[in-house]
Amino acid sequence: MTTSTRLSILLLALLTLIYCPALSLGAEYRSSKGYRLTYPDTWKILTKEQQQTVQDRASQMLKNIDLSSVDVMVYHPNTAPLQNINVVVTMGGMVANETSVQEVQSNLGNRLSASGITVENLESHLTRVGKYDAVFASWVAGGPVFGGQKMSQQQYYISDGSHTYIVTCTAGEGSAAEVKPTFDSILNSFQMDGSQGGMNGLPKAVQGGIIGAIVGGFIGLFAKKTRRK
Repeated sequence: MTTSTRLSILLLALLTLIYCPALSLGAEYRSSKGYRLTYPDTWKILTKEQQQTVQDRASQMLKNIDLSSVDVMVYHPNTAPLQNINVVVTMGGMVANETSVQEVQSNLGNRLSASGITVENLESHLTRVGKYDAVFASWVAGGPVFGGQKMSQQQYYISDGSHTYIVTCTAGEGSAAEVKPTFDSILNSFQMDGSQGGMNGLPKAVQGGIIGAIVGGFIGLFAKKTRRK
């Protein structure tokens, strides 16, 4: 191998380290609910105080809904609104097929609107998250409940047959393209302890999606108010 070839390879490696967000992933979250994922070590998991702030605001909109299904909330502390991911876990599987896509498309927007959130450009389709089949939905959320801010949200429904994991990615509309590679890297690191499967857990899964969407918006706006100095 010539000296120039070695230098070219070294330069390519350095550029990859600088520009490839996937290689900055350094912290693993392993859940007792049957999955794990890796996120950048510059991101943080919400403290109990921050989680309580977010859940208090969300509970004002989601009456009689148990927010304990939110398993983890992870955010980038140096962004405004805070770029974040949360994972909601519901009981019962959800088959990743066109029926589920139509159910999400038909119900998600209406139920978010009923909670006072405006929903624009909602679309749903089948996708893959790492090695898993998933249902994908994306939209732009806004309205007075988010202080006039517009939030870009993407949601992924993945099932192991006994649980459905709803991963919601949220960012300010203006930073959505910038953070997408990081969101993609986190999603590609997602692994379930069990094998993929599904059964009739669709209604609970959609309800979990509503929770994830609202919580994601409130993390972006309110978690920073209780950020530790």
